[in-house]
Amino acid sequence: MFVGMDLFPPYNEIQSKTVHMLVRNLPPEQPFRVVSFANPDAEMGAAPDARYVAAPGRSRAGSALGLAATLVHQSWFRRALVHFVMPANYQAFVALLTWLCHVRRIPTIFTVTKRKTHALGFGTVSAVVAQTRPAYDELRGMLPPERVHLVVPGSAETVAPDARARGKTVLFVGVPWSSSDLERRGVFLFFDVVRETLKRDPEVRFTLLNRALSQASLLERLTAELPPGSVELQHGSSDRMSVWYGKHSAFLVLHGDGACPDPPLSAIEACCCGCAIVTTPFNGLARDLVVAGAGVEVAPSPQALAEGILTVLGDEARFRANAFELGRTQYDERAFSAAYQRLYERLQNE
Repeated sequence: MFVGMDLFPPYNEIQSKTVHMLVRNLPPEQPFRVVSFANPDAEMGAAPDARYVAAPGRSRAGSALGLAATLVHQSWFRRALVHFVMPANYQAFVALLTWLCHVRRIPTIFTVTKRKTHALGFGTVSAVVAQTRPAYDELRGMLPPERVHLVVPGSAETVAPDARARGKTVLFVGVPWSSSDLERRGVFLFFDVVRETLKRDPEVRFTLLNRALSQASLLERLTAELPPGSVELQHGSSDRMSVWYGKHSAFLVLHGDGACPDPPLSAIEACCCGCAIVTTPFNGLARDLVVAGAGVEVAPSPQALAEGILTVLGDEARFRANAFELGRTQYDERAFSAAYQRLYERLQNE
């Protein structure tokens, strides 16, 4: 059973994409349930079929109680393993749900998908999975090492690169819902990068995909201050991100936190679609991209990022081919799912 926030289509957040990949790579004979509670900031899509269950309640307290009741009901008559895929700072949910599973002797896995791993007491969780080395190292300092695992995310988005140039096109995503995170997530920096890049090469074009509809008016105002046609601004969710990655030469990753333990899944997906990466430092994944020749890592300044963009666009075919090869060999969704399947089998047999 998979438990988390906003796990129904469209699959946009890292937790919903993680569960989507794991479900579609389960053995055909393996029964499953996906139990999802609503994100208070967004509308949850419809359940794909009867195996997907929406927990009642939209407040944190209501969702915690609703999830507890749903979990008990769904696991009462069957041997279950519960896999939590949700932000680690939802203490009220996790403390209650993992305790219930522990009392009923149900093995549990918790995949940490957001920051603040220290905020959660994992005392009753059978296994904890980190998705980046910084989060893994932090968790091993909190828990017995044998209970902590490292599984780098895979990608369900794949587009084989072709020899044709995609033009001087750069894609940026990841606008946060919260206005307090705009600077940390590089939104204001993005517009400065556009200006600096156009000074050096007026032919470069940018695309900004925005799911945070609460930020739409701000983004439209900032875009209007740029030269006409330099930025294509699109609002709304897309469950076909491979289309967007596949038609851009470079993907821009902007993080204000150099120690960010979150894996930007979008960077992994872009690699798997043959889209080169221009990134500021964020964690070990950025270094892996550079070592593989899949992109460049530069300082978080408009000048350095503009130079990085032009470096990648100047050797587009090589960077794109390296990105796709890295995605194929390191971020394949089948290998990712197989790592979890081995963990499921081990916990169910203990």
